[in-house]
Amino acid sequence: MAEDKPSNGSGAPPGGGPLRPTVMKAPAARERVRPAETPPAAAIAAPASAGPTTVRGTRRERVTVTPRELAALAPEATPATCAGAARLLAGTVVETLTERKAVLWGHDLQKAYGDLMTGTLALAQDPLAEQARAHVDRMTQILAAVDLMAVCGHGKGGLLAHVARAMSDRIDTPAELGQALGELQLLVQRLGAATDGLAGLADRLQRHAGAVARLEAEVDAAALAALWLARHAEGEALAHRFTDRAMSLSATVAQMRQGDSLHRLQLQQPLDLIGVIQNVALVSLPGFLTGLAALLALATSRGASPTEARDMSWRLRDLLTQLKT
Repeated sequence: MAEDKPSNGSGAPPGGGPLRPTVMKAPAARERVRPAETPPAAAIAAPASAGPTTVRGTRRERVTVTPRELAALAPEATPATCAGAARLLAGTVVETLTERKAVLWGHDLQKAYGDLMTGTLALAQDPLAEQARAHVDRMTQILAAVDLMAVCGHGKGGLLAHVARAMSDRIDTPAELGQALGELQLLVQRLGAATDGLAGLADRLQRHAGAVARLEAEVDAAALAALWLARHAEGEALAHRFTDRAMSLSATVAQMRQGDSLHRLQLQQPLDLIGVIQNVALVSLPGFLTGLAALLALATSRGASPTEARDMSWRLRDLLTQLKT
């Protein structure tokens, strides 16, 4: 190991030579490494499969059947029924049909039919109509009992006939006619006050009748559509279910048509009553009551002639015919 040489304390190098500054070379400039430029996203080529991703499978097809084809299946069906069944089938996908869907096919329509029949009875028995009917019946009863010839003193028979008339329910004296006239005027007022309510009831009755007719057409179309599905369903069980539904819906249509006359009568009776009230009780009757009051005034004063009494009797008969029609 070499021995360390002592320093001379002056900082001079050994050997006594003059001091020289040490010159150090600058390090070589390092080249800055630039990161590789990333091309813009727009420059990246799109993959060849940039289109929408698709999953292979079976495409669900909706039923395509024309009204003419349905008419060939059911020649007795109307064009409207065939068109309705075609629209119903157009929204049906055969592949999604199950036995549960088959069992419930048209069930809502049958339930709606039951609700409509309940509504028919409720409308036919509306309290407003019942009250108006009672007023018209009482009005008819009073007018039918009036004997104007006897009131004016031109009745037939002697004392015995007079006694018999007094014991009957006929209105054949001026006093009785005066009481009847007051009650008839009260009935006209009561019916006049119910006019707005009766008009609203008439509108409800007409809308209800239209709803029944539309429902019948829908049930008929559903029955035909079920028959077509029974012929084209996949599987015997499914076809059997649709056959049952076609038969059940057809039976409902038959029941609706069988009860059409009764249902129309139930709806028509209140409408007829409202017509009588509006056209007779509130139009013809007030004028007749005015003439009746004038005849009563004549009968209690100077007396009414047979001709005057007979003319009013003919008007009374015509009015009763209108009320009973």
